[in-house]
Amino acid sequence: MKRGITIFAVTVTAICAIASAGWAQAPQLRLSWGTCSPQVANADFAVTTFNLVVSARNLTAADANVGTDVTVYVGPNVPEAWRFDDAGCQTGSQITFNAAALSKACPVMKGANSLTITNAAYDAAGLNGPRLNIRLAITYDTFTPAPGTEYTLWQVGFIHAFTAGGTDGDPNTCDNGSLAQCIGATNGVTDPNTNPSILLAATGIPVPFQYAVPADQFVTWNGAVSGCPGIVPALPATWGKVKGLYR
Repeated sequence: MKRGITIFAVTVTAICAIASAGWAQAPQLRLSWGTCSPQVANADFAVTTFNLVVSARNLTAADANVGTDVTVYVGPNVPEAWRFDDAGCQTGSQITFNAAALSKACPVMKGANSLTITNAAYDAAGLNGPRLNIRLAITYDTFTPAPGTEYTLWQVGFIHAFTAGGTDGDPNTCDNGSLAQCIGATNGVTDPNTNPSILLAATGIPVPFQYAVPADQFVTWNGAVSGCPGIVPALPATWGKVKGLYR
């Protein structure tokens, strides 16, 4: 664990020294429902479990890395049905985190001796309104990608078995699952006031993920507003914050 904590400390403290200028490669991130490619951009509230796939593309052997740190958000004005934080209506029991391959065609990007940090947290002061922030972080021994391969980083399962489409007054359900929602990944390249979703190069330098097209950064729920504007505010990048995630 000591190795993993050290790596995450380097990640957050070096966030201002991101290798965007001197890094020739351009690793790309994509969000999609249920598949890596082609992107499935929208899901409708019709079944109970939904699988959000976070994948990495446009990698070469020069993108040898020891981890990734991705933040996904839901919102703004996130309703009860999307409160997968421990204090929310769904609670943490209804969200799953899986750093495993989606399929043979989309293998996992993960080296040996992996260490993960996953967390769903409600942010009442989120940009444009309250949000659910989902952190997906992992470190491992050095992994060298194969050119032309799209890799699974995470599968996030949202279990909506207790979700109600509207407001039903039942204390055992979570309301407003039919409301349109935006689900996006943070991007510190074009939005410098946020912590970017990053690939941690084997050199220890954080490299921000880019997006082949703007749509790769977002998926929607029930056909949210086109473009899904807004990025989550920066999280405190302090050693105390990192240590707190291990308690």
